[in-house]
Amino acid sequence: KPGKVIELGTSAGISTLYLALGNPCSEVITVEGNPGLAGKASECFTENNIGNIKVINNDFSPALQKLKADGIFHYSGLKLVFIDGDHSYKPVISYYNYFKENLTYPYILIFHDIWWSEGMQKAWKEIVLSCKKNDIIDLFSMGIVFVGL
Repeated sequence: KPGKVIELGTSAGISTLYLALGNPCSEVITVEGNPGLAGKASECFTENNIGNIKVINNDFSPALQKLKADGIFHYSGLKLVFIDGDHSYKPVISYYNYFKENLTYPYILIFHDIWWSEGMQKAWKEIVLSCKKNDIIDLFSMGIVFVGL
């Protein structure tokens, strides 16, 4: 049960709801660049009285810099990051490296749609090669990386 959850790519907020309801004691921070989607998701969370979700309407890079400045990456408990907002090679590798450099152990990274495009496949294969075999789970629609567990 992670104490902190970061989601990149809120969209309608369905995955966000699952993350928040899975552990109501966690703090779920979700980042969505599209103001319309962020607003609709926020309304849904409010209407359903889900109080452990914070929506950040911003591009991922500035949002991550703000979260870093706020010290969220240094939380000592288990952290979970769900990456589902950009499905191309360069950004996915960039997010992987960013979290690898900035998160303290232990944490879990989940990459959605790892076989969705050529770029995602390439990124996932590169991530797999950089990790220990037992720290990776490939569920076809998503990939999970366990770090420091």
